[in-house]
Amino acid sequence: MVATLRGQFVATPVQSLLATGAGFISSLYKDGTDQVLVRDYVTMQGNLMGDVISLCVLKSTALIDPYRSWIVNDACGASVRLRVGDVNFPTAGLVSPIGLTAAGRATPFKGVAQRLWQWLGYASDPGGNIELLGTIIGANPTDGASIGWAFFGRNL
Repeated sequence: MVATLRGQFVATPVQSLLATGAGFISSLYKDGTDQVLVRDYVTMQGNLMGDVISLCVLKSTALIDPYRSWIVNDACGASVRLRVGDVNFPTAGLVSPIGLTAAGRATPFKGVAQRLWQWLGYASDPGGNIELLGTIIGANPTDGASIGWAFFGRNL
């Protein structure tokens, strides 16, 4: 059975957290540049190859900044990789898979800023929300290793 990992902030858009006073973005910079759309992390514990990490749920029209968005990881074990996409397009348009063998930082997006539906390879905007998923492939990850991410842009 495939497990779905939820981040510590349950992939809550940062704008929603700001309304509660969590304060991820100083009011001095609000709306001055791209915003942190989502920031979260998970820690592996008994996870297996094929398990899925829910990275975020954004509007299909969310504009993603590929140069500021990142995924960072601890050393997760030999041959462990992360495939990023959604349920319909698990790899199209994204840098994939991301190697997690050694500790590092990577961007799941390549090219110029686009709408989320365009990154994933949809022919047209499907509307609604899209859940961006990270699937563990290659090998079982090491217990205690963490994966974190932050995606910048605008949730239009």
